[in-house]
Amino acid sequence: MAILIIFIFLISTSVVSAEVHVVNDIITAVNHPVYLSARTTGKIFPEGGISVTFYIDGKEVGKTLSTYDGYAILSYTPKTPGLKRLKIVAGNSEASGHLLVVRKEDRVILVSMEDSLFDFPFSFNIDPKTKDILRKLKKKYILVYVTYILGVEQAKRILKRYALGDTVTIKWEGESTIEYLMDHGVPIYALIGSPEMIEQAGDYVRKAFSFKDTEEGKVVEDWEEIYKDLSN
Repeated sequence: MAILIIFIFLISTSVVSAEVHVVNDIITAVNHPVYLSARTTGKIFPEGGISVTFYIDGKEVGKTLSTYDGYAILSYTPKTPGLKRLKIVAGNSEASGHLLVVRKEDRVILVSMEDSLFDFPFSFNIDPKTKDILRKLKKKYILVYVTYILGVEQAKRILKRYALGDTVTIKWEGESTIEYLMDHGVPIYALIGSPEMIEQAGDYVRKAFSFKDTEEGKVVEDWEEIYKDLSN
């Protein structure tokens, strides 16, 4: 029986191990197609010729066979906005994740977990005041968490522990991530991250904040300062 390993293309494909039946989240805009992708494996090696079915919010959106190297790819164009549940099934195996579909008038904020959320570097502890501000911002903005060291799965576990997981978490890959978001019509209003991330984002973001010295963004001391700026 083939074991299903699922992942979704962002910029490059990220393979999830056989033991972890979770897909990487993805973000796009209404009427902007994305590629849903799965990989089927046997006990050790990829296994082709397996029927793979893709579901969005419980509705089947397509079916395809995996190729000789185990890959199954399906193009999908979302027609409505919202946070959607993705499920991919192959035989008795399945995995789930989220697809975030935004509108051009939405205001998306990218939040770097490593650079802005934790009390101390890699403590993985989020201050209660930071958590409260993030919840307030969610009423006005769409928050998307990005990670470049933790890995998406670990980042999602941390967010879930603090009840902040009801959104998408994506891997930051520098300018490639910005290019992807631009190509898929995702309107980024603000970025909270490192000076390097702010430089890579360039003019694509309207506002940029960092807890480190930066020439291209606003240097802040705490999340309260960010909240006051974004509340104006």
